[in-house]
Amino acid sequence: LASGIAFAPHAAAQELKMSYRAIWARMSATEKRIGKPLLIRNPQGSTLTPLGERLLKQFQRLLKIVETESDAVYNDLMAAYLDSST
Repeated sequence: LASGIAFAPHAAAQELKMSYRAIWARMSATEKRIGKPLLIRNPQGSTLTPLGERLLKQFQRLLKIVETESDAVYNDLMAAYLDSST
C-alpha cells in the first residue's frame, strides 16, 4: 500500500547535491539493507511506502535536531568570541 507521498529523485538530488543515479543507488541500498521496499516504482513516478514515509519522518526529525543543535553551538561560539573581543 502506498502512502501517497511522491518521491522526487531529481529534487532530492539537487537538495542533497548528489547525482540522480546516486540517489537511486542510495535508496536501493537502503531497501536491500532493511529488506523492505521504501518506494513503489511505476511509470508515472514513485511514491513512498508506509515504511518509507515513516523513515522520512524520522529523518526529518533528526535533521531538525541537528539544525537546532548546530545553531545553538554557533550562537554559543559567537557569544564567546564577541565577549572575548570587547
